[in-house]
This record gives sequence, C-alpha cells and structure tokens, in this order.
Amino acid sequence: MEESFIIQPTDCTPKISLDAQLGQLVIEGESFPENVREFYEPIVERVETYLKASDGLEVRFDLRYFNTSSSKTILDLLEMLEGFFDEGKKVQVVWLYKEGIEVMQENGEDFAYDLRIPFELKSY
Repeated sequence: MEESFIIQPTDCTPKISLDAQLGQLVIEGESFPENVREFYEPIVERVETYLKASDGLEVRFDLRYFNTSSSKTILDLLEMLEGFFDEGKKVQVVWLYKEGIEVMQENGEDFAYDLRIPFELKSY
C-alpha cells in the first residue's frame, strides 16, 4: 500500500498531503508551477498506486488560485478518479471555497458538471 506523504507548499505550488490511513488526499493553496507536468505527474502516479491497492479515496481541494495548466491537470486527476469510481472504488471529491469567492465556487461547479463521482461543494 502507498505510504502517506506531504509536499510542502511553495510560492507557486500547493501543499499536497495523502493520509493513507484516512484515505484522504488534500490539495490546498495556490497552483501555478512553472512546469505543471513536472510537479503533478509524480503525485498523480502515487495517487493511482494508492487507489489500486485501496478501497477508495476522498480528495479535498482547497485552492485559492490555479492557472489554466493546473486546471487541465486537475481535470486529468478527476477523470482518473472517475475511472476508479467506475471500477467500484469509493471515490469522493470535496471542493472547498471561501465564502464570497465566486470564481472558485464556479470552478468547482464546472469540474463537477461532467463527472459521475460524488462531488461536494462546501463554503467556509
């Protein structure tokens, strides 16, 4: 089984933590790395490895800002999660956004629109 891990945030990358015992991945902060693929590819691979060996995963997004390249990578991650959901894994997404920040709420709604996985929007 994949081990838990934490990637600390930088000025342009989010904090990412996978708690293997809780079955929870949290992505929080801002995401506009210079090379999105280089940053996210190993994370997506680890999440995929985790899901292959587990019953499921809750993914919590708490992003304050992300650029277009990050948006594409988030969509790729969500589509991968949907594939595991279709295979019977318990996959759930929680999209957190700060009350009054409509663009982040709308981004979450846009991601949720075409997905079949449970997707909850929560303000704070």
